[in-house]
Amino acid sequence: MSSLNDLGGDGLLRWFIGTVEDINDPLKLGRAKVRIPALQDGIYTENLIWARPISPVQSASYYGIGISPNGLLNGSQVFGFFLTGTEGNIPMIIGSISKHNNNDPNLSDVNALAREVNDIPKTQIDYESSANPGVTFKEPKPTYAAKYPYNHVMRTISGHTVEFDDTPGANRIHIYHSSGTYIEISADGSQATHIKGNNTNVTLKDEKVFVEGKSTIIVKGEAEIYSDTKITLQAPEVSINGG
Repeated sequence: MSSLNDLGGDGLLRWFIGTVEDINDPLKLGRAKVRIPALQDGIYTENLIWARPISPVQSASYYGIGISPNGLLNGSQVFGFFLTGTEGNIPMIIGSISKHNNNDPNLSDVNALAREVNDIPKTQIDYESSANPGVTFKEPKPTYAAKYPYNHVMRTISGHTVEFDDTPGANRIHIYHSSGTYIEISADGSQATHIKGNNTNVTLKDEKVFVEGKSTIIVKGEAEIYSDTKITLQAPEVSINGG
């Protein structure tokens, strides 16, 4: 049985910091080709050894269960070690390193939302009905007020974004699709949902909706309600107005 002293062959691990140059792993295991300065100068990218990522213990990494390890991009700076020590073979990636690109703080690898900069533009609906005078709708504004270091952000290359913001007094959860559709849960528990495209809900059993306050539905186009059996409308007072 191998001991810890066997790691690296000579009893030592060989650490490295490098830059990812290829993420198109033919085995689809999340591996990446990493260029390590001085050690691999002059070697073509295609001849670099595939480095394997190490996932956190929160990920099972077993038969597709857990967090997929394909998060790196070409240009990512990574930290790792060689399992074979001074021989420089079997590179393992422990994690990525955030930095200021070109030494410019405005080109930070840390997402702007985590740095107190809201870079997601949104346009709220402000509607007044022409067919029903006095009927208006004003969409609530986003409640972003993040302070560093409380906002935990995950963003993909296409712009899909998830925020878990623990900013005191302004904590929120925000899920944003690059199309502009989003869900935001604010500090007081209010939820705003904005859908850029069509919305479809399917319930294969019973559905109940409870509103303790006032419920208002505004439809700019046509509204239709159909039932295959019966429609019951009951209230102490019912008003139906039409042309």
